[in-house]
Amino acid sequence: MNNSYFNFTPRELLIIAVAGMGYFVDIYDLLIFSSERVESLQAIGVTANNMKHVVLMLQNYQMAGLIIGGFLFGVLADKFGRVRVLFASILLYSIANIANAFVTDVPAFALARLVAGFGLAAELGIALSWISESLGRSQRTMATMIVSATGLCGGITAAIVSSEFHWQTSYIAGGVMGLLLLIFRISINESKLFNQVKNEDVKRGSLVHLFGNKSQITKFILCVLSGAPAFVFMSIYITLAPEFSSAFNLPEKVSVSNAILVYLIAFTVSDVLCGFLSKVLEKRKIPLLIYAIIQALAVSFFLLIPPDNAADFYLRCIFLGFSVGYWGILITNSLEQFGTNVRATVATTASNLIRGITIPASVIFMLIAKEHGLIIGGMIVGFSLITISMVSIIFLKDRFENDLNFIE
Repeated sequence: MNNSYFNFTPRELLIIAVAGMGYFVDIYDLLIFSSERVESLQAIGVTANNMKHVVLMLQNYQMAGLIIGGFLFGVLADKFGRVRVLFASILLYSIANIANAFVTDVPAFALARLVAGFGLAAELGIALSWISESLGRSQRTMATMIVSATGLCGGITAAIVSSEFHWQTSYIAGGVMGLLLLIFRISINESKLFNQVKNEDVKRGSLVHLFGNKSQITKFILCVLSGAPAFVFMSIYITLAPEFSSAFNLPEKVSVSNAILVYLIAFTVSDVLCGFLSKVLEKRKIPLLIYAIIQALAVSFFLLIPPDNAADFYLRCIFLGFSVGYWGILITNSLEQFGTNVRATVATTASNLIRGITIPASVIFMLIAKEHGLIIGGMIVGFSLITISMVSIIFLKDRFENDLNFIE
């Protein structure tokens, strides 16, 4: 292994560790809902007949919070700095997740997920902007890979915690982890590039400036659509694992927690491999296109070759998780496309709009599934999003480890 891939100073390692732990808590808090959805919703009186619809509704509230928060916190991070905005977002989502442990009905649950999603929106995009602007160009791919893989371990932790502890304990643990993270973030500094730009007479964090230019808005849309399937696989195929197992007429019960666990383990391993692949090839687009092809194979395997038992079903979840391991490189490629004065806005809004694609995707899926069943609904939504993703990746420019010291 080339040691230069991991040539970080102790200070740089602290930056990566703090960003990684922030994303760890982010993913934990996002996925604890999917992991605990049956136990928590049963506890507040949701019946089995309404479970699927309530789950997708609550998931959409969380995603709506992510989208709204992505725009707001991204703009604030470009205007006032990456670090202080991260502080505010962590405090917000920590309090929201602790409050989620004490909800007693669906409206309160929906409000908690909306606020939590709003706070969680800032974490990944701003953190990757911050470390990319704080480290050298040659360190960017490995640093963002480490942050992304660390964050995905938060999802694995959520699956394990949910299987061992009461649902209220799981939510409280996520909130407490976020509050503890604030202590570690006290010692970190603002990114070097933001400090250079903040006193210049340029428009920072301006949505009008970002979207008022045809070239920039085209790039932005391509960045979002290039990741179209990334979270839909989790929100539909994995979160509805029991429903899909019933559609396959499996004789055994499938656990959502187990499905999430194996999916995220494969996701994490694959994210690391994709980072190395990008570094070795010195390209972004080729790895992204390779993973889009893997996604098509994974969806085909999941939906078109029915499993015989629960173990076979989990194997398909592993393949799906592996297929979305391009996530870290996908977001890194997005932030490399834009200047320092709008970079956090783009990275934050793009990553959350990709997550937010689950809202229209789940609505379309449910409409199709109601008439034609889960399998047909899953096929139409999955293959459509993969096609959109591949076309978008092809039209994006490859800016592997480019110099980020520029403005729009």
